[in-house]
This record gives sequence, structure tokens and C-alpha cells, in this order.
Amino acid sequence: MPKKIIVMEHHDDLYHYWKIRKMSNIHLVHMDPHCDLYTAFIHQSDQYCFVTKNNAMQVHEGNFLVFALKEGITNKIKWVYDEYGARKHDSFAVKFETDFTGKLALIKAFFKKPIKYPIDFTIQEYKDWQGPLEGEHLSLDWDFFAFRVKDENKILKECQKFIERNWDIIPEYTYVCYSQEYVHPSVVSFLEFVESLSKVFGAELVYFRPDIPRPAPRRYSFTRRLIRFVWYHAHTKSILWLHRHGIF
Repeated sequence: MPKKIIVMEHHDDLYHYWKIRKMSNIHLVHMDPHCDLYTAFIHQSDQYCFVTKNNAMQVHEGNFLVFALKEGITNKIKWVYDEYGARKHDSFAVKFETDFTGKLALIKAFFKKPIKYPIDFTIQEYKDWQGPLEGEHLSLDWDFFAFRVKDENKILKECQKFIERNWDIIPEYTYVCYSQEYVHPSVVSFLEFVESLSKVFGAELVYFRPDIPRPAPRRYSFTRRLIRFVWYHAHTKSILWLHRHGIF
């Protein structure tokens, strides 16, 4: 089967790509500073997960893998993170049974009996990643290389090093998303990267945009916008401070 590189604007577009094609049981390498598992609790020892909050909300970039797990689209995820990634840099990170809040989630789950979903979940730092294994799909968020605070020369060097690595196994599917909110403002570098990667992989480039309208931003009064802004940033910075000190 010919290899494909699916290029998309938003990472949650990947969920819709899978859904439209009725794909299932995907073994995924998720190369992203963020885990995209907001509201998920994962019991690493027993390899199951459940949702800690009502996740009937709309699919978005921070939670699309939770929906994919619940629907059986994927059941094996290897999260590969870089220097700007990992849970300590993510205020909406996945919870584990060893976390303080994870223990509280387990107590709550004892009474509420949430649905448990099987998952084979591992975390790996990028420097230790040896490349995709047979049968794995590769999902790459552009902010993995082009995080907005990085120097563009550093971005280009890291991309070139990635492209020139020894690819013993070429994934059947590679997904690359732009994630404009988090990345360095250089669309040209992004397009050059996916085109170079397609040549190395011998893969067809497919540009995918789901025919699904994205939710329009809500309109609030100035006072309410100010309160939401202050609350969000105070809450986020507090959570990040705790995470960076090893408290989850």
C-alpha cells in the first residue's frame, strides 16, 4: 500500500480524518509537546483509562485523543515529547494513578464507576526515540519543532536532522498538523518540511480539511471577558507552577 502524509491545519482534524475513514485499533506515535488527552486518567500499571470530567464537549485540539480512545480508533499511544513538552509544561495534562489528583480521581471512580477503556500508553523523550516501529502511525505537531519561542535557524536545523535520520521503517500513515496558535510564524518552513518528508518517505501528500464548521467564538461583555482572562491565566499559571515542581 502506498505511504501517505496527511497534512492538516488543526490537530483535532486528525480525529475527523480517522472517523470519516472508519479507522480503528491504530498504534500511534504522538510527537507533540502536549499529550492532547485533556480529562483523561490513565492507570499506567493496569493499562486502562477513563474520563475524569464530563467529556460531552466538542472535540478540540486538547482532547481529540480522548474521543479516539473512547471510540476504539486508537488503543495504543506512544507520546514522544521534546524540551518544551511533557506534563510539567502542560496545564491540561493527563492524570496518572501516582499523581495526587490521580488518587482523588481513583477514589471518585470507586463510587461513580466510569467506563474503562483499554490502552497501551507509554511516554518517551525525543532523544531516546529510535523511530517508528512496524505498524505504527506517526502523528507530528509542527510545534514539536517550531514552537513559537524557538529561533528559526534552530527550527530549520532540527527539521533537517529529523528528515535525515535513519528511517528503517516508514509509517504507512504520517499525520502533520500546523497548529498556528503555538508555532513560529513561518508557513513556508512548514510547507518545505512536509514536502521534504514526503520525498524521503516516498509518500503521497494529502491536504485534509474536514467539512465540519469550527465553533464560532462566544461573545462576552468587556467585564466578563476581563474576568475570564484573569481567571484563566491565574489558574493556568498556578497549575503549571505545581506541575513544574512535580505536583500533579
